[in-house]
Amino acid sequence: MLEIDNDLRDIFISALRYSLNRKTYVFTETISYIMKNQRILDERTARVMLKDVNNRMAEGNLEAFEMNALIDFRDVLKELLGE
Repeated sequence: MLEIDNDLRDIFISALRYSLNRKTYVFTETISYIMKNQRILDERTARVMLKDVNNRMAEGNLEAFEMNALIDFRDVLKELLGE
């Protein structure tokens, strides 16, 4: 079993950042995996991810499926943060 620590959380952040500008299956697969394993996220990780998601949404140039996935993920992050 993997130890849940800041290194693992940083790997989740890196995976999200890598996927945010990809127009492939990796985008939705990454978000889906993080959402299924959200127990790994702590406040710091969720805040960093929320900032990255908001920045990507502000950049625009998103397909409908990307925007929908980001909205759903953003809502999960906000709920984790109590926002």
